[in-house]
Amino acid sequence: MTRKRLALVPALLLLSASWALPAAAEEKCDATFLPDFQCDRVARYEGFVAPLSMPYVFEDPFTTTGASAHYIWHEFPDHGVTAGGDATVYALQLRVALTDRLSFIATQDGWMEFRPDLSLLDDKAGGWMNWMAGLKYALIELPEERFILSPSLRYQAAQGSSDVLAGNGNGIWVPGVSFGWGPGPVRILGSVAAELPLDGNDNSSPLFWNLHLALPLVAGFTPLVELNGIHIMDDGDGEMPVTLADGSQIPIQAVFGALGIAAEEGNDVLNFGSQGVKGNDVVSVTVGARMQLMREMSLGVGWEHPVTRRKDLLQNRLYINLIWEL
Repeated sequence: MTRKRLALVPALLLLSASWALPAAAEEKCDATFLPDFQCDRVARYEGFVAPLSMPYVFEDPFTTTGASAHYIWHEFPDHGVTAGGDATVYALQLRVALTDRLSFIATQDGWMEFRPDLSLLDDKAGGWMNWMAGLKYALIELPEERFILSPSLRYQAAQGSSDVLAGNGNGIWVPGVSFGWGPGPVRILGSVAAELPLDGNDNSSPLFWNLHLALPLVAGFTPLVELNGIHIMDDGDGEMPVTLADGSQIPIQAVFGALGIAAEEGNDVLNFGSQGVKGNDVVSVTVGARMQLMREMSLGVGWEHPVTRRKDLLQNRLYINLIWEL
């Protein structure tokens, strides 16, 4: 697919917002295997919507079947390893409810267009992101209290393209737990997940935490605010090779040294295995909304900005997310 065609994705998503219809009420489903293919089941409690920001790590606690298409525009800080610039990610997530509690989740993939301003790097690179998939189980479901708790375990393969600074290491396990709670009119989602690399020299070990607050309003419109955090529990050896514009490679730690900046990590999308980042924290806020377009489809739009002095690769992000669920 050409870049020009890909650029049409956000416009098409926004255009579809004119088809808004109210969501249907939940119905009981007695099927034990692949329930969403056998009866009309709504797994999400009333008033809850899917999270919007950090989609690779912020996992929804509900057991759903569907596809989630993401358009993400990401701006880099001027004083970081890319010296400014931006990137665009096009990704598709898939989830399948194997039972009413157990689901298969494929939460990371996609194509990145990488446009750094640093002259050492190729300013028009493109490549595939790492893939990540696993299982999620709804351990506690209390519909009357509008509470749910779901642990998950995913594996991230290191097959991504080095042209976009992906593909580093030998793979990463990502255990996590997410919850949903609906006290009064507010709907709360939360998640904690960690990246545990198979080789701690190749990759760092970040801990991610996410909090989502939403207030359902009329006509299926739900404004939301999300607070996202990253804490680096352990760092790597800084030997990830970075491909320069002339085709040669140098370790990422050497890039930090050449620029005279402190070592950085790749936030929630990339894992450099940088040295000297242990104990670092980045916190950001996302403001946005989700609209129910029809019973099976919702559209989310949001803007993210860091609130800590440390930013690593994050200056700003635009999210556009279209979800289709059975």
